[in-house]
Amino acid sequence: MKKLILSISFLFFVMNSRAQLSLVSSHINPNCYGDSSGTASVFAFGGFTPYTYLWNTSPPQITASITNLPVGTYIVIVTDSMGTQISDTITLIQPPPLTLNPVATPASCSSCPDGSINPDVNGGSPPYSFSPSNISTILPGFYTVCVTDAHNCSACDTVTVGFSTGIKEIQSPLFMVFPNPATDKILISSPEKIFSIVITDVFGKEITFTTQPEINISDFQEGAYFITLKTNKGIATKKFIKE
Repeated sequence: MKKLILSISFLFFVMNSRAQLSLVSSHINPNCYGDSSGTASVFAFGGFTPYTYLWNTSPPQITASITNLPVGTYIVIVTDSMGTQISDTITLIQPPPLTLNPVATPASCSSCPDGSINPDVNGGSPPYSFSPSNISTILPGFYTVCVTDAHNCSACDTVTVGFSTGIKEIQSPLFMVFPNPATDKILISSPEKIFSIVITDVFGKEITFTTQPEINISDFQEGAYFITLKTNKGIATKKFIKE
């Protein structure tokens, strides 16, 4: 009986001499908005080894560290070999979405390298880098602009750098264009006899030649176009926008 009492007393002493079961947690937030690059980890000490782990993921994970996590709240329960439990909560956050809205400034002529693009970047994690690297002294043309942030998140968009055509829009009753802006078709209205209708883009490239006042523009790219109308009273040019 004395041996039993001594054994129980020794076990009680050992259990009470052990440090309390404790946790230290760490985490890495997702790098980009909407991705699953986050991690969460706990380090258990005290109590009685070995430890078991149970995370509130789907499916549940049972390791000290979990990876490939999206934004969210993660709870882990750690149990030692004596059944003592401790829990911790880790919350992962994400940076705001990286957005790019490039705005072009036209060049002064068709061969002048003085156009520019203002990238207008928001969100992500500064600093940013751009491709192409030179967007301040460029020729007219179509450009795909990409931005990459400090975490290698990226966004791209296309923009057209036009040039000054030197065409002044004639404010005359020769014709009207409606609707303007338009998406599917435009209608040319003129009290005069129409000889020809020519539509050109901002680079002066002819897109359409017709004599019909109703024009289908559904296949046109979004942007600005010029309509030149020749009638028995003369020639006039107006601009319209395809949305």
